Amino acid sequence: MKIRVMGTKEECILAQEYYKAFLKNNKQVVVYLISELYANRGSSNLFRVYIDIIYTIIVECES
Repeated sequence: MKIRVMGTKEECILAQEYYKAFLKNNKQVVVYLISELYANRGSSNLFRVYIDIIYTIIVECES
């Protein structure tokens, strides 16, 4: 899964922190990558950050 977040610098930093905390403790996440901040072209106050996630599917067996 690929996610692109766009917003102010502060919003993108909050998104980085949120996704890092959420993904770090998620048992279904195999690998994740959170990019550094990138300034949007032609905009002085908008930034973007990219989040790449690889999930595994956990199947629960019924007894």
